[in-house]
Amino acid sequence: MFKTSVEDLVKHLQKDVSISENSMVWLHSGILGLGIIKGGVETITEAFSRVLPQGALVIPSFTYSWCNSDVFDPLTSECPDMGAYGKVAWKDKRFKRNSNPNFSISVMDQTSDKRVEKALTLDETKWTCFGDDSVFDQMYRLSSDLPGKIVLLGGAHNDVVFRSTFLHYVEEKIAVPYRYQKAFKNPQNSKEAVVQFARFMSQDEYDAANGNSALNFSFPIKERYLKLGEDLIKNKMLLQTPFGYSATKAISILTLCDWLENKLKKEPEYLLK
Repeated sequence: MFKTSVEDLVKHLQKDVSISENSMVWLHSGILGLGIIKGGVETITEAFSRVLPQGALVIPSFTYSWCNSDVFDPLTSECPDMGAYGKVAWKDKRFKRNSNPNFSISVMDQTSDKRVEKALTLDETKWTCFGDDSVFDQMYRLSSDLPGKIVLLGGAHNDVVFRSTFLHYVEEKIAVPYRYQKAFKNPQNSKEAVVQFARFMSQDEYDAANGNSALNFSFPIKERYLKLGEDLIKNKMLLQTPFGYSATKAISILTLCDWLENKLKKEPEYLLK
């Protein structure tokens, strides 16, 4: 049985994944690929804390609260769909959570000026999930100064070669035709709403937004990401290195977003393939 210790994971992230001490990492983490984790899921947080003494770790702590007409409190709302690591890691006192009621993130910022935490917890990040001033937009901008990386660890998202929430950021930037701006209201105050670039779930939903039929779409819309994985490997953009029972995958935030933006401009339905 493979066993993961803090020391082993630190070595892997530094040597194999080439994460520098001032990197900003957007992490999708599974645990099955890590075997037996010595010290529990806290081991993952501690390893990144050591690897990023001048950087920041950002993790999804999505609740989809207003999607489900639930009250959201960044201090108490659970995120049970975020897996064995994510659903508990955000509670670590080293993390600070932002206030987006559907797609909240939590950030452990060890930069000297806390610039990542400050950017990702701005009030503006509460009102849009993937658009301008969203946390994904903020991380994209920060990546101009910090080495920004998307990392898939421990078998995260192993249903395909690669996927990440960052893809929705680029989809909104391009305004792909199979998603639309949908407002989700605060169940405690109907005058407040968060905007999310959501998938069309039905023909009726599409027609209501567009006023005509979508002859080429099957509903509900579902991105497949199969061609994406093939192309990232073909173009040598995606690092894949074995660790435990899976491969850790990593890609630059700027590399992925800039490349995908150009791809979607030419082929708007690319991610459906």
